[in-house]
Amino acid sequence: MWTLQEHCWIDLHDFDACPILSDLETACAGLPCVAGIDVSTRNDLTSVCFAFKIPDNADGRSEAHENQYTQASMNLNYKVAILPYFYLPEATLEQRAKEDSIQYPLWRDMGLLRVTPGEDIDQRQIFYDITEEFAKKFTIQSIGFDPYNANTLALPLRDAGFQMVETRQGVATMSEPSKLFEALIRSKRLVHSGHLLFRWNVSNVSVKEDKKENIFPFKQSRKKRIDGVIAAIIALARMIVAPESSGSVYDDPNTEVWIV
Repeated sequence: MWTLQEHCWIDLHDFDACPILSDLETACAGLPCVAGIDVSTRNDLTSVCFAFKIPDNADGRSEAHENQYTQASMNLNYKVAILPYFYLPEATLEQRAKEDSIQYPLWRDMGLLRVTPGEDIDQRQIFYDITEEFAKKFTIQSIGFDPYNANTLALPLRDAGFQMVETRQGVATMSEPSKLFEALIRSKRLVHSGHLLFRWNVSNVSVKEDKKENIFPFKQSRKKRIDGVIAAIIALARMIVAPESSGSVYDDPNTEVWIV
């Protein structure tokens, strides 16, 4: 039972204090990852987010970090790199910019936002980007998705050979990865690229907490988009249950970029 307790969640000072790597996409090339997809209703913001687990050192061992924001102790002997991508329909870009008071066209011109043709989100374009671009850059182990609005994308991806896992946006599935997201930021173990649209999403998220200290993220208002954060949390939900990689990124001499 929800207690109706609500509060702002992530302090942007904590987010900005996390390690920033401007060319994160290049640094992640070829590395194993999990992904999360948050598909909007028709013409809203949609996000695909990749998460890369980074051990603290070559053998992956580190002193355990106990965090007060988890139900139990959380051993944060790793960092996580978050790499988000965003989509909006081209025909409604200017309207969304006016309604949300956000410079979506500027973010598009900066390469931070991809537009799909037409008035509705073209999931075929996202399918193409995942299969023909992202899958060729990264080693995608699994993709989490909320079946609401996403089945027309998830089913073709499954047919294309991706491991697709339903990750519904309920407290049972979202609380633990949400706490991990918060713990990574507070302990400065979230690596990001300084992506302005993702940062704006982070600033928009509040959480509700129930009597059992489960948390659930939500947006403060209709205009405050949080799709990138939701996609990141879905990716973290996959990371929590993903088996450890048999190898280490440190086996490759070209991955020294992870020492941040």
